[in-house]
Amino acid sequence: MLGRTHFMGGALAGLALAKSMGLPLGEVWAVTGIAGFSALLPDVDTPKSTAGNVLFPLAFVLNRTLGHRGATHSLLAVLMLALAGAFIPGVKTIYLFAFVAGYLSHLLLDFLNPEGVPLLYPFGGRFSLGLFTTGTIFDNLLTVVLFAILFAGLKF
Repeated sequence: MLGRTHFMGGALAGLALAKSMGLPLGEVWAVTGIAGFSALLPDVDTPKSTAGNVLFPLAFVLNRTLGHRGATHSLLAVLMLALAGAFIPGVKTIYLFAFVAGYLSHLLLDFLNPEGVPLLYPFGGRFSLGLFTTGTIFDNLLTVVLFAILFAGLKF
């Protein structure tokens, strides 16, 4: 999926989390934003991505050592980042949950791609439903649908 699709999917996951917890509007926006941006992070393993452009040196190293859709697209990565976040002083638990929700949304969306994701890395195996190829009309349509749902859910 494209970065914009991942951002919308992550933001929608954050919105669902915030709404399910009955958070006030300011917190809804914060959780939605955190989840949207964290949904971009698994693609830090390629310099061609939004996260890879921002964190180019890291993206270059990760791409050379692990390749795209490798370790950063696994449940192990989610667990390691969540644990690391839990030890950052002052981080609110809801923001950590938002980060995890966004990151997981990325894995879910890439699971729809024929290339799949190595959810159980390093134990091998890729998982895929093979429904949408990145950059196709279906990817673009999914972005629009996710945006519409997100827009309706935020209720400006």
